[in-house]
Amino acid sequence: MTCDEFAQVVDSFDGDEPTFWHFEGRIPETTLACMRLLRQKLPKANISVEIEKPGREGLSQLAEEADVVFYSRTWAESRGHTSAKACLTKERRHQGSLGLCTWGADGATIMSQATGACLHCPVESESGQISVIDPVGAGDTFIAGMLLSLIRNDFPLSDIGKAASFAVRLATLKVQREGFGGLGLDISSR
Repeated sequence: MTCDEFAQVVDSFDGDEPTFWHFEGRIPETTLACMRLLRQKLPKANISVEIEKPGREGLSQLAEEADVVFYSRTWAESRGHTSAKACLTKERRHQGSLGLCTWGADGATIMSQATGACLHCPVESESGQISVIDPVGAGDTFIAGMLLSLIRNDFPLSDIGKAASFAVRLATLKVQREGFGGLGLDISSR
């Protein structure tokens, strides 16, 4: 999608209406232009971005523009970070942003840029052990769980740890199965 095509979509929204927009950092230059267009045309918009693939120029600029930033372990390690907390502490983000970094079997860490408060959400298991069957899509599943919680306002920002814990539980269920079949039913029964 070009920025002009994106502008046509943005123009169909009311500027007074709060909205939530999620981007993946695939083409950072275009994504940054789209994010800035949102800031200009829809000032009440909340913007999130996934920073995942190492080696793409411009991903740090996307993080500086977003309200919610999702970092992958792969990206964090490529920048020399040895933990999720180190990534969130050292990477620059938008002043009022929320940063999240997934770390595989160690769960995820969440940090408020405004306050510096950091919270770790571990992977939890009834048996104490997780049998990983299919890790493909676990990061996207985590993001989907967080975005669902944020959009539905299931958890107020003052209790964002519950949203992150939900997202970790959802991603944990995902890796224990092939594909995504039945994931929604299983998480809703817990």
